[in-house]
Amino acid sequence: MSATTPVYMHCRIRLADYAAWKSKMDSDRDSQRRAGLNLIRLWRTREDRNLAFMLLEVHDMERPRQHLNPTDVKKSSSVAGVLDSTGTSLRAFRSGAQSHDRAA
Repeated sequence: MSATTPVYMHCRIRLADYAAWKSKMDSDRDSQRRAGLNLIRLWRTREDRNLAFMLLEVHDMERPRQHLNPTDVKKSSSVAGVLDSTGTSLRAFRSGAQSHDRAA
């Protein structure tokens, strides 16, 4: 994949405490940038204020793999109060068409 063709990741996150997680997320922005992750949008549901969705842009999928150790992510998620999460990647093509690939 070209470094100029972004991949968008849509993530669903169930949290113990949205405010605590958001504070941790905001304080960790430098680490996110080093990992090549750019937060495009963050939503919360009206029915469950501890359920959030985010859209991330990634220009080089190898950078998150290099910077985000799964053990560290699991520990950080636990500290931040993430109860569960899922993610889907959406590859954008120059023609404007999108391919929907389920993340492994």
